[in-house]
Amino acid sequence: MFLLFLKPTVGHTLEFLGLPCLFSPDTYYALLAAVAFACVGGCLWRRSVDAFSGLMMVAVAWIAVATLKNGGETVRLFTDWLPLLATVCLVSTLHRDYQRELLSAMFFACVFYLILNLVGIFQSGDIGFKSQVYLFFEVKTATFRIAIPAIICSLLLDHLDGKKLSVSTVTVYGLCLFEMTAGFAATSLATLLLLGVFVAVGQCTPVRKVLNAATFLGADLLAFLAVVVLRVQNHLGWLIEGVLGKTMSLSGRIPIWDVVFQLLSNGHFFWGYGASYIWNAIVVGSSPYMHAHNDILSIFMTGGLVLAMIALAMFLLAARRLYRTRSLMPSFVLSCGLGCFLLEGLFEITSCIGFFFVLAMAYYWFSSSRSRRA
Repeated sequence: MFLLFLKPTVGHTLEFLGLPCLFSPDTYYALLAAVAFACVGGCLWRRSVDAFSGLMMVAVAWIAVATLKNGGETVRLFTDWLPLLATVCLVSTLHRDYQRELLSAMFFACVFYLILNLVGIFQSGDIGFKSQVYLFFEVKTATFRIAIPAIICSLLLDHLDGKKLSVSTVTVYGLCLFEMTAGFAATSLATLLLLGVFVAVGQCTPVRKVLNAATFLGADLLAFLAVVVLRVQNHLGWLIEGVLGKTMSLSGRIPIWDVVFQLLSNGHFFWGYGASYIWNAIVVGSSPYMHAHNDILSIFMTGGLVLAMIALAMFLLAARRLYRTRSLMPSFVLSCGLGCFLLEGLFEITSCIGFFFVLAMAYYWFSSSRSRRA
């Protein structure tokens, strides 16, 4: 099921492996929607709706309202947001009895696409630093969407098995590091390296008490204010251009943010533009851009202030539970996973299956007596 949810555009990239597409995109989307509806229906039938999953349902409903209000296409509701809701509902319904199975399923699905990425890299014959732009899963800047959940799930499975670090986890981390080096994306590579450092230092309990979800959320909000709003990077040219080799526009993101702020300067600050703002609303010069290249701005573009408040409430619910158990290894691993997604969200958008799976696991991990004892 997660194989289906993780990549709804799989038919578009089979050509990377020299394989024919045996079905139309419409057929694939119909299957995706049917499976997602079944997951949501199962959650409702088993009466597994609680504050967290209920907020997710309200969020998707609000996005649907915003999309219709702006005359947008509803297809992205079914291809992008319905699978996210289904993922939360799946974790909500199954976490008590099938915690390990959920982790294993997500781990397998992510590693499956990481392996196909690897196959595509070797088939291209161009192996090296910055050698890849498009991988099987998606463009290089999207690899984090399968890399972070793969590593987090592997670490949690290690914990359930009574291991500090397994060969499987080290192997997957190495695979992710190789793919993020071949398809170079500075933020993703820095995030992966930081995750490795966090896991190493997190073996000490005092460190785990400091590096928690609340800390990462606070740091993310400060970074958003500093980089996206106040633009402190204008005083760091020596680092951005000299060390990182990037332009002062942060690879074109600053002009995109300027356009987004203009688009949100009216009633859309409250309503947003709906799910179909992707590829439709943001134009810099004469070039359209896919999204806002920042998570917070993307949330406002999608559902305005209302969606932003719902998203914050969901994150705070999960962060509160992780903070209460911050000295425990599962809380630390899940906090690091969320922290990595927050860092990525400074320059990309993380409304993906992997993020909502990790967020849902963060909320539900300690909701059962078995998990509390663990």
